[in-house]
Amino acid sequence: MNKKLFKNKKIISALLVVVAISIAITSYVSADKGKETTTLLREYTATVQDITVGIESSGKIDTVPNLQTFPENSVIEKIYVKVGSEVKKGDELAKISKEHLLELIESATNELSDANASLMQANGTRDVYLKQTQNNKDDIIDGSDMSYSIKIEALENEFKEIITNISDGQGKLVK
Repeated sequence: MNKKLFKNKKIISALLVVVAISIAITSYVSADKGKETTTLLREYTATVQDITVGIESSGKIDTVPNLQTFPENSVIEKIYVKVGSEVKKGDELAKISKEHLLELIESATNELSDANASLMQANGTRDVYLKQTQNNKDDIIDGSDMSYSIKIEALENEFKEIITNISDGQGKLVK
């Protein structure tokens, strides 16, 4: 009975191996069928200074939408192309309204004029302040010079008076 059970296990194992190999071969063959590609070749006759190379292909190209954004709000007056139409480099796609852009330029020009006026006013204020500061400095220097001169004159008079008193005192001693 053990021999019969052992023989049945061998048959079942062999059968499972055959089924697994069949599945592997089938999946390999079916994977190759999905990868078939068609390559079209053309023959060209080349002549001196006339060589052309051509590649043909077929299929679908998926592109990511290309969005154009503007930093300012703009109004589109006219659209020259339709969705799906073929365009080339340099083709006009749409016309943007100039009115809004001209308003922006005028606004920026006015802001620039205001800024220039503010700058001129600030420069004028600075010049007045500098002139006042210079005048104050000159007044202080003049006042100091005058005060110094008055003090020097007072000291000289005091010195002369002391000298006179000393001379008088010496004259009294000698007598």
